[in-house]
Formats: sequence, C-alpha cells, structure tokens
Amino acid sequence: NKTEGKVSIYQIYRDGGIGRDQFFFDGTNMYLLQTRFSWINDQPVCQGSVYSKIRRWEFTPKGWFIYEICLPETPEVTEVMSGNFMLRVRPAKQEYRELAVKYLLPVGYQGNNLFFTDWDEGHMENIDYNGLFEYLYAIEYRKEFPQEEYLYGIPKQEFEDLITRYLPVAPERLQEYAAYEEERQVYTWNRLGTFNYVPNLLAMSIPEVTEVEELGEGRYRVSVDGVCKRAGNDRMISHQLIIEFQDGQIRFLENRVRGEDHHRIPQYNYRAGT
Repeated sequence: NKTEGKVSIYQIYRDGGIGRDQFFFDGTNMYLLQTRFSWINDQPVCQGSVYSKIRRWEFTPKGWFIYEICLPETPEVTEVMSGNFMLRVRPAKQEYRELAVKYLLPVGYQGNNLFFTDWDEGHMENIDYNGLFEYLYAIEYRKEFPQEEYLYGIPKQEFEDLITRYLPVAPERLQEYAAYEEERQVYTWNRLGTFNYVPNLLAMSIPEVTEVEELGEGRYRVSVDGVCKRAGNDRMISHQLIIEFQDGQIRFLENRVRGEDHHRIPQYNYRAGT
C-alpha cells in the first residue's frame, strides 16, 4: 500500500514524562519524528526532538511493526548502535498478556535457563535451580529479590520449599542437581555478573504467549515466542510449556524448545556451577 499518511504514538514514562513518536510516509519513504517532554514547576517542557529516516520496516503476521532507523555508521562513530525498534500494532489476547506478565516475564531468559532447556518431570537435571530461585521468588512474593539477604547462601528449607512449589522436583533431587553446601545447609547463590553472564540477544528477549491449549485437570499447553526488540525479531525462539493450576497456584511441568531453534540458544553459564 503506497498511500501517504502519518500516525502519532504517545508514551507516558515512570517519571511522568511524555514521549511522542510521529511516523510519516510519503508513498515511498518513511520518517520518524521523536519528541520528549518533561515537567518543570508543573509546566510541560520539550526536552528535544530527533528526526530520522527509517531504513526498513515490516508488519509481521503476529501483529508487530518492526522498523530500523538510520544511525551513524563507521567511520563516523566508533561504536555502532542498534537502530531496531518494535511496536505491537495488533494487540495480543488479554488473557495471554496477563499470563505472560504474571508468570513468564518474571522468569524470562536471563539469569536462568528454565524456558530454553528441554525438561520434564523425569529429566530435570539441567535446570539452573540456583539461578532460578530469585525469579520464582519474584513470582511468589511480588517484589524485587532482596539480594543482600542471600549473599551467603539460601537456607535449605526455604530454597526447597519455593522450588518444589513451582516445579515437580523432589528435595533430595535438588541437593543432587543444584549447588548445595551440606555443612552450612545452604544452597549457593551468586549475583548475575561478569563471571556467570555473557550478554546475548536471547537474554534480552521477553516471552510472549501465542496460544493456550487446555489439556484438562487444570493443565495447559502454552506456546511461547521469545521476542527480542533489540534484534527486531518477534520470534528468537519458540517453546511450549506445560503448566498446571491448582487452587490458584501455578506449577511449571515441562518445557520443549522448537527443534530448529536449538542452534540459536547460546551456551549457558550456570550461576553456581552444575
């Protein structure tokens, strides 16, 4: 469609600031005018505007508008920045968004490998339980993980109670699969940092629910795509989760990564060793 037109999108930021993105299409080329406003003494103040040409764009079958703006390249700059951006044009189903926000986003693809490792109740040895604890903690308590409280390890009972509440693994197996210090009766916990994390596009992705199939007895098969805005990719990997709801409590029962996506998964560094 070569019809000329423009559209404006507004965003409200946490600090109360407002952003306006105006897209212009002249029938051949597309441009973006970005303007940011803040508040000073209860008065709106324009912080500045940036006008850019959009190098490429596409609408994906899932409903994402992906575009790349033109940015300076070498030798003009020494470090090339990503110009990829994504907007959800066609909203996902409300129930899918709620499921992702409440149970999948807190886990994600960074600092643990729950969603990009194949596992089920009979094969749970490859999950990074020591890394996963803090993300399940966020689901359980709806607050940020208090890192300072666990620098010297996570008490055995607390660790096992939380992990077994969300995963079908026995406490005695956790002592075998996770990094556990018998003498101090604690499971090791290390901050995510230089020695156990290498930035990658999968870790920057967010899980998006694309389909939910009811299996009966409170169980569901959930199809998930990892969406990476940094890469301009609405499906870095695809995987299927089997989850269960009992008395309002979710349990993760199984995860399977789409076969051809295994080659996209970078080597994982366990937070506290295997």
